[in-house]
Amino acid sequence: MKRAAMYAACLCAASLAFAAGAADPKSSPLTPPAASTEAIFSGLVDAVTVYRGQALVTRVIEVPGGTGLRELVVTGLPEAIIAGSLYAESSDGVEVRSVSFRVRPIGEDSREQVREAHRAVQTAQDAFDAANSRLGFLEWQRQYLDKLEAFVAPTAQAELKSGVLNAETLSKLTDMVTSQHRTQTEENQKLTVEIRLLSETLELRKRELSVLAASTSRTAREAVVFLNITRPGATLRLTYLVNGATWSPSYNLRAGTSDAKTAKLEYQASVQQMSGEDWSNVQLTLSTATPALVATGPSLMPLTVALAAPSEGGVAQLLKEKGYADAKRELAAKQRDLEQNRNVVANRGQMAGASTMEARGEIAAGAGGRIMLSLDDGLNSVANESEILDLVSGTKVVRRGKDDDVVVRQGNEGVSVSYKVQGRTSMPSRADQQLIQIASLELDAQLHKAATPALTQYIYNDASIVNTSDMVLLAGPSSSYVGGEFVGSSGIPTIAAGETFRTGFGIDTSLRSGKELIERAESTHGGNRIIEFTYRLSVENFGKSAAAVRVLDRVPNPKDPGIKLTLISQTPSLSDDKDYVETDRKQNLLRWDVTVPAGATGTKALQVEYKFRLEFDKQMMVTEGR
Repeated sequence: MKRAAMYAACLCAASLAFAAGAADPKSSPLTPPAASTEAIFSGLVDAVTVYRGQALVTRVIEVPGGTGLRELVVTGLPEAIIAGSLYAESSDGVEVRSVSFRVRPIGEDSREQVREAHRAVQTAQDAFDAANSRLGFLEWQRQYLDKLEAFVAPTAQAELKSGVLNAETLSKLTDMVTSQHRTQTEENQKLTVEIRLLSETLELRKRELSVLAASTSRTAREAVVFLNITRPGATLRLTYLVNGATWSPSYNLRAGTSDAKTAKLEYQASVQQMSGEDWSNVQLTLSTATPALVATGPSLMPLTVALAAPSEGGVAQLLKEKGYADAKRELAAKQRDLEQNRNVVANRGQMAGASTMEARGEIAAGAGGRIMLSLDDGLNSVANESEILDLVSGTKVVRRGKDDDVVVRQGNEGVSVSYKVQGRTSMPSRADQQLIQIASLELDAQLHKAATPALTQYIYNDASIVNTSDMVLLAGPSSSYVGGEFVGSSGIPTIAAGETFRTGFGIDTSLRSGKELIERAESTHGGNRIIEFTYRLSVENFGKSAAAVRVLDRVPNPKDPGIKLTLISQTPSLSDDKDYVETDRKQNLLRWDVTVPAGATGTKALQVEYKFRLEFDKQMMVTEGR
């Protein structure tokens, strides 16, 4: 009774304390001090721009009440937020006076998912404890039976000596002890397995809870915004960058048949969203831009030159070791690296996680400014080396020709595009990648069957597709389908609007090709060696209809003026396609446009023959050029 009374008194005291805490908001860790904030809102995520590695999130908060100065707290910001990127924009009816970021500990994780995980751990713990209790009871039973057995054996022996043994009673007692031992052994075995499984379940539930609890770390991330409201019912827009978000392009290419005139291209984005907040019903934009580009370009310094005796080192050493073309490529790569680094450090306040505009300004003007000047000096230094290389190289550079290997291409590093996804979409925060369709395009295509017997016996359905859309297609993997069936995977390079690109629609299994050397003759004429080669190409058609095939091969393409090549004959004649004659033919690539009859196999296979002659100094030998 005394213990019950004490328990009731403690419970009453706890209830009074709880009631007192509920009446005083200052005592609750979940409620911010009333003197510093007027109201707490989370707002709605309205728009998201996903970059490569980050995302720009815009929240919309409807400001309640009348006009005047007000301090609002926007809570529920994600763990992956970049504090220095927080920005609130003034608009009609709202003047933003200041914005700051804070992290506030909270007493309890209120998410339903975490509460459910707590309940699952408790349920697993109760089941584990109950199984251990049953195991304890079985142990008590075993000890009792052991004592009973120890009592029965001496008693039976004593009665046997005195001649008063009751055999029937002893038999029943023995059967009972044996049966109980058997039952106990079986129960013990089952219970041991059950406890092991319950222990594994309990550990799993604890790990799940640990992951969920760690993801929130029991803190609230908040933006404190000081406003001047000039119109009732105004709306505040809050933007910030988050880490843990990226995207990459991918494609599906669909052709109705292997000789179709158009191809359908489905442009998709594979988005990974692990920012810690769900994006529900948002306007989604995908971008390849850098979210913190520097606003001011680098300053161009004068290039000062002077005369000096030839020496080793510097640009001269680079030219000697790598040659003009490779040296230009190396310097261009250095320039691109410096450009990217300059963009990365454009906003030092963001990188340092500064929580106020003043702190960001101090960082940008201090260490950030010094780093930016250093990078600008580096860009000028690389440009100096590149232009000095032009002055000292002695390499003859003619007006750009298509095959001029001295021309240094910058690649696609500077391509920056954005795609606004039609309509609104939802994207929860989770580890797996999520597919979003950017566009579905019907493009002009020329499909043909291409045989390259020098490389493979298989004949592929190749396609030349024109990007007739007004958007840039970024480099990415593609999956090809013909007639709705998957035929293989490939890739698409970065393609500008109006540009033509080559892709494939898999192997045509009804066709095969081959190449063999059927004749070789060698002789000498004066100081020269003359070698004549005759090759035969064959194309087999196992199908039931004729097939138009583009057969491709090559003869050596001499770079050395000491090698003379003559194409003696070809049967049938080479293709007269204008694009081929103006491009590939000049590089000694051979092309025949042929029609292979149905059932043309074995000795009936379509054949192409060509003969060429090489003539060069007999003291020399032919090697692969570079």
